[in-house]
Amino acid sequence: MALPRLTQVKSEFSVGSSIGTVIVWMLLTLITLGIAAFFFPYFYQKDVLNRSFVVDGTGTKMGRLRCSIGFGDAFGHAFLWILLTIITLGLALFIYQIRVTRFVYNHTEIEWLD
Repeated sequence: MALPRLTQVKSEFSVGSSIGTVIVWMLLTLITLGIAAFFFPYFYQKDVLNRSFVVDGTGTKMGRLRCSIGFGDAFGHAFLWILLTIITLGLALFIYQIRVTRFVYNHTEIEWLD
């Protein structure tokens, strides 16, 4: 499939969805005494990507993004970073955010529309 010269990624993730997701994760973070905060970046980015599309220059949807991260994937990755955060007294958190983004993007594919 030859892509047009001008393609973009457009997200349909609404402000309402964002607020709802943040509220749920804030509650989970309180209930789990902060542990859920390490998983929030994975699933928040997954929500945004799963509501995003590849569009051509006219705005026609050509494909949708699909992030395949599950809890097991996130747990394995986050567990390592929780340990590194404890060992480095929080300094690993600066790198953690970048690594989470990379991890999520590497588990995302484009599902082309017919």
